[in-house]
Amino acid sequence: MKIYVNIMNNLKALFGLTLFSLATGSIITNKIAAEITGSSGSINKTGVVISSNTGSIIPNKTGSIVTSEVAGGPTWGYGVSGTGVYGPDDWGKMYEKCKGSNQSPIVIFPQATPYKIASKPMAMESDNALGLVTGVLTNNGHTVQFTVNAKGGMVFLAGGPADSANYILSTIQFHVGCTDGSGSEHTLNAIPASAEMQMIFYNKKYKNINNAVIKPDGVTIIAVLFDYYGGYTLYENPTLERLVSFLPNITKPGSSVTLDYDERIELTKLVPDLTQDYPYYYTYRGSLTTPPCYESVTWILLKTHLSISIQQLGQFRQLQGNDGSQLCDNFRPTQPSNNREVTKNFLN
Repeated sequence: MKIYVNIMNNLKALFGLTLFSLATGSIITNKIAAEITGSSGSINKTGVVISSNTGSIIPNKTGSIVTSEVAGGPTWGYGVSGTGVYGPDDWGKMYEKCKGSNQSPIVIFPQATPYKIASKPMAMESDNALGLVTGVLTNNGHTVQFTVNAKGGMVFLAGGPADSANYILSTIQFHVGCTDGSGSEHTLNAIPASAEMQMIFYNKKYKNINNAVIKPDGVTIIAVLFDYYGGYTLYENPTLERLVSFLPNITKPGSSVTLDYDERIELTKLVPDLTQDYPYYYTYRGSLTTPPCYESVTWILLKTHLSISIQQLGQFRQLQGNDGSQLCDNFRPTQPSNNREVTKNFLN
């Protein structure tokens, strides 16, 4: 398979890592990692950066996007606005950016979406051959979030819609429906899928996700849609099943579980398209789909859907949200496209 030399040379210089192509499994460079965190300190097994000088936690380095919610004050959710909670239609009352003209998600119409090839092919690389990552799986009351521990595996993105910039995987989030026929945030021809997984990357030059989300080129998100099926356990995606198996440990909002070396997530098996030289996708410029709704995101929606079993969806629905109800239907309604450019890199 072809290795995209120019992109890889940039990754070598910027990240200083032993890199493996997720498309080929081959080593890109033998240079050892010199700088991972962008700060003076080390990362403990939960992914939190610890200062080497004081031993204290350095704020905003955990990979979670910090919002301006105040304890005891109004908060946001996905239902109808009620006492002290703002639903999606009213997020703009708390967060001005949520009223912007380039918000996400959107409806994509595949047949009407024009073909446009990127100036550089998209390349996803890792510091290990299988794209293995460790981290912390959390129920944050709004979604299930996996925060990557950089010491336990790193994944990088360059080329494609990201063009010449270089991005680091920060978190993976899930949006699921309370019924099998809904759940995704993005829709095709206004028809939702049962779930959507979002892999959130931040621009390396901004050092961390919280610096990046306020920058126009700060974030790239790869989204994958899941369709449900009622088959036997034999046909379940084993890597997705590994993640799902930990959900009973995070039933309550605020609970988390650490996935160490033995529980590593293999991204090449979770999303097989990541191993392709030329994965098909739709792309557009948009925003975070949760407050504070910063319009700093390049979205990449993979064409190929993955499968999720009814049993696996049921495990997500056992989780509790901040209000004590099921942690499902946690998707923002689609937003106006406002004549934004939406393109695809394939012809059929």
